[in-house]
Amino acid sequence: MTFLKLFWSFFKTSLFSFGGGYAMIPMVKQEVLAHAWITESAILDFIGISESTPGPFIINLATFVGNQVGRAELGVFGGILGALVATFAVMLPSFIIILLIATLLKKIINNKYVQGALNAMLAIIVGLILATGISIAFNVLFPTASGKLTFNYLPLIIAGIIIVVKILVEKLLKKRFSPILLIILSAVLGIIFF
Repeated sequence: MTFLKLFWSFFKTSLFSFGGGYAMIPMVKQEVLAHAWITESAILDFIGISESTPGPFIINLATFVGNQVGRAELGVFGGILGALVATFAVMLPSFIIILLIATLLKKIINNKYVQGALNAMLAIIVGLILATGISIAFNVLFPTASGKLTFNYLPLIIAGIIIVVKILVEKLLKKRFSPILLIILSAVLGIIFF
């Protein structure tokens, strides 16, 4: 039954979220916390891991969550099954929608109502991504330790170091600093500071 709930949670999250992985974070967080599968701090950890591993962000996140849920249910085999279920569930709506759009696209793309709906979705997506970024920043900068709100200045120091290094490298070498190197630098600084 847990695997069916896991499938349905990620399927509906993927089906009703527009704007990619970052826009889906609030719904994933809500589903995972509603079922008490994972703690809020674990979700933040999974978001960080998903962001720094290769592949689409939301698929990585679904795989990690599915693995944790499955492991809690059936051990290692359950972890593999949970990862597969959540990953398949999060990809299936996109696959179905792409098939439908491909068949209907030529007929409806120039419709003014379709264009209006797409423009409205764009504004919603920007809002969802902004809200997610603010939520994550607040949780990282103001963690709740034993029921008490505290201020964590270390992420600001890490961000400052990364910005300074990026600017210096780009000014001195006259080249764009690779996003991969930024991720590696962030990971190394995270390990050093935390």
